[in-house]
Amino acid sequence: MDGETLLQQLYKLLPRWLDRLLAQRGLAQNSCLAYEQDLTDFLGYLGQSSFGLRKNASVEEDDILLYLATLSHTCSIYKGVFLSFKFVTTKNC
Repeated sequence: MDGETLLQQLYKLLPRWLDRLLAQRGLAQNSCLAYEQDLTDFLGYLGQSSFGLRKNASVEEDDILLYLATLSHTCSIYKGVFLSFKFVTTKNC
């Protein structure tokens, strides 16, 4: 994985992680498909955001919060997820 960006590495690791969920955690196929869709959407968001421009990038809490904020603006079902995540992360500081 030398010479690849973190984003490229994450895309490559996604199938292995999903296989592990199926085999070791015993998750249902539909659950794994949902994880795959959500993570693919998130990685796509990272690729279009300033994340892709940062040197030595790592996924930070702010990256996740910004992504959840964009979801909460596009679909009201995610608003509760965003608020819950924000509460948990600020509460544990």
